Amino acid sequence: MNISYKTLLEKLEIEIRKAKVANGEQEIKGHLYAVKALAELALEGEQKQKEVSVLSMPENVLPERPQTIPVTNQERIKMADGANGDSLFDF
Repeated sequence: MNISYKTLLEKLEIEIRKAKVANGEQEIKGHLYAVKALAELALEGEQKQKEVSVLSMPENVLPERPQTIPVTNQERIKMADGANGDSLFDF
C-alpha cells in the first residue's frame, strides 16, 4: 500500500488543527500522538521502500535439496532391563 506524502501531510495538518482547538491536556496529547504516528508512517514507508527494492533483486540461488543420511545399522540396542519394545510406551 502506497500512501502519498501529500495525503499524509493533509492528515498531519488536520490533527495539528484539532490539537490547537482541543480543550484538555489529554485531548491535546491524543492529537499529538496521532501526528507522531503519521510522521513515523511517512518515514517508515520511505525506509520500507528501500528495503523492498533491495529484497526484490533476484539472486541466482539454487533451491536447497534436503540432505539424506543413509542409516546402515538398524539393529536394536539391548537394554539391561529389557525395555526396548516396539511401542513408545514400553519403558
